[in-house]
Amino acid sequence: MPIYQRIRDFDKTAFLVGNQIGDDEEWKFEKLREVQQMPSNDDKKIGLQFIRDFYRGTSAYADHVDADLLSYIHLKTKLDDAVISAAKSGKDIVLTGNPGDGKTHIIRVLKEQLERLATPVIVELDASTLSNEEIYSRWAQAKDRHTPFVIAINAAVLFSVYKSYPDFRPIKEAYFQMANAVVFHDEDANTDSVLVFDLSKRDALSSEILKQAVIKMTDDCHYLECKNCPLFNSCVVHKNRKLLNNELFQKRLSLIFQRVSLKGYHATLREIQSFIAYLIFGNRSCKQLNQTAGNSEYDIVSLIYSGTGKLFEAINAALDPVNISHPIWDERILLNNIPSESWAEDYDVPAEAIAFDNEKLFNLKKTAILFL
Repeated sequence: MPIYQRIRDFDKTAFLVGNQIGDDEEWKFEKLREVQQMPSNDDKKIGLQFIRDFYRGTSAYADHVDADLLSYIHLKTKLDDAVISAAKSGKDIVLTGNPGDGKTHIIRVLKEQLERLATPVIVELDASTLSNEEIYSRWAQAKDRHTPFVIAINAAVLFSVYKSYPDFRPIKEAYFQMANAVVFHDEDANTDSVLVFDLSKRDALSSEILKQAVIKMTDDCHYLECKNCPLFNSCVVHKNRKLLNNELFQKRLSLIFQRVSLKGYHATLREIQSFIAYLIFGNRSCKQLNQTAGNSEYDIVSLIYSGTGKLFEAINAALDPVNISHPIWDERILLNNIPSESWAEDYDVPAEAIAFDNEKLFNLKKTAILFL
């Protein structure tokens, strides 16, 4: 398998920063972040399980999920149109970035459109499964045929291919665009033959992406099996879906994401989907949902701060209301002196005052105050 050969051939000394000094002072190679794994039979999962498993999900779900199912959770942005437009103009297209940024996902979603263009397009979904020689060979064949070449390739693999074939113009041009972070989707890029879309520049924490992701992941098509459940009307999954679609609730989530972004954290689209899946289910099966009903630990506001993963760590570091003292609001919380209509619609607020020694409930209400 080419991927195993790539591992055997990997020379870590080639990536030392010291090797770059004097050659390209602006280039710095950073080890790609690892992501968690989940079972590989994603193509068999539909409905609730499909959405639930986004939390701490697979590093390559776009490779396994059925194309129709993938389209259900695809978030259309300017990038889609930019890729199609570049292909129509006859340019080679390179989607690069970090694991989880959505390179393979986008190409799979657009593959049918690309292949229907007047000028045939050669599509490579995942360069990590190919050797450097195979990538070069297929790209060179495309150029010989005057055919646009579209490829999803991690930054590390593109760097490796460039080192092996530095004189092949398309690879050389793609490498230098990546090294200088030329374009995400709507910047001006004056390139004759190759256009690199660096998805590591995409702001997955934007309110636009959050809104689209919520709409896609809370859509009724994923929850059809719930309608036959006798607990449907009281199920917290559907309460959480309503809250996530609430305008005020989304605005407050966006404010939290803005703080995270200002702290310098780059989130991937997969992390946003994982975050939403956790807010819907709390990492619980249907049986566990029933067993934990009413438990404040699984209140949707608590879930924002209790998940596992880098994004949840970044949220806690950026804005944790529990660590913010405000005498007036703290007293109102203890006395429950906050009008119920002030809260986001559909959010269940305890009706009673809080005992002075009930720190857990106080902290929950203090976190929930963000959603007034």
